[in-house]
Amino acid sequence: MLGRATWEAKFVIAALEEAGWPVDARLAVAPGIEVVQGAGRSPDTASHAAVVVLDAPSAATAAAITRYVRSGGGLILSGTSASAPSMATIAAGRVGMRTRPSSIVVAEDAPRRALGFLAIAPRADALVLEQRDTRVAAAARRVESGRVVQIGYDETWRWRMGGGAQALDAHRAGWSALVSSVAHRAVVPLSPDPRDDDAPLAHLVDALGRPTAAAASMPSDARWAPSPAVLFALLSVLLLTELASRRLRGAP
Repeated sequence: MLGRATWEAKFVIAALEEAGWPVDARLAVAPGIEVVQGAGRSPDTASHAAVVVLDAPSAATAAAITRYVRSGGGLILSGTSASAPSMATIAAGRVGMRTRPSSIVVAEDAPRRALGFLAIAPRADALVLEQRDTRVAAAARRVESGRVVQIGYDETWRWRMGGGAQALDAHRAGWSALVSSVAHRAVVPLSPDPRDDDAPLAHLVDALGRPTAAAASMPSDARWAPSPAVLFALLSVLLLTELASRRLRGAP
């Protein structure tokens, strides 16, 4: 999570953590002063499923985000964060004028109508995800191996705080769904099914080596079986050991 220390940052972090997402955050509280939660390092696909940017980042931060997205990472741009010139190459669209809320009441069936947003002019290769009247409120696009979702909303905390009984759960689920939609998923090759192996013996020899002469000469039905005399001697030793132990402990 990158941005300024605002109500929006506070409640987006809360929503994601409540949904089970561990959150690293770097939030500016004053020029040159930041509060850091977690590692606070640059995003990378080995450690982060997605990056959420709430405000226009610095040029150095934007460059790190761009590299992360191009290598397969997921990105959510909220509000004015996409207006930075350094983010223009990966944003889903250009940030336009603010659109007023169309309702003053957070209704459970259409809560975001009570939120103002910055209209998005989507790029030609972007997919419109949400449209309010004639204006685009959310759009997405692929950037090489990564996914980018851009939303015009920058005060979703009003949804959480001003809604009804289900508002908290809905706000949490909404942000979790956004992160899930762009989250980087590492591709782990599955182990081949031995039943589909066209040469299992050859692969076994490659892994373990060729059988030795001693192993090759052993009968396939050979089994180790101790003689009765050996078993009797072993039991006798165990019995004497138990008796000696009891004597040392003073047991009768």
